[in-house]
Amino acid sequence: MDLREILCDLVNRCVIEINDGDDIKQPIKEKILKPLINYILEQIYPYLIVSVIIFALTLLVAIIILVLIIKSSSGGSGGGSSGGSSGISSMGGIGG
Repeated sequence: MDLREILCDLVNRCVIEINDGDDIKQPIKEKILKPLINYILEQIYPYLIVSVIIFALTLLVAIIILVLIIKSSSGGSGGGSSGGSSGISSMGGIGG
């Protein structure tokens, strides 16, 4: 047997032993998993907050742009596409 087989066998035995007994699972959950998860959440909490704020602002901007587009297309000159292109050129944009 080489080292890899010995380690695989040891890991398999440990996994079987942990899965079989609730008396082993509970201390692992309480002393290892819960503190680890709490630590990870504490570390990424600011990034989660910033991500949620950026997402909310992006959604708000998209809704405002959509409302402005709908208002400008329905309240325009009624010409459809010709009104849009003359608006762009009158603002100094593309299309001279």
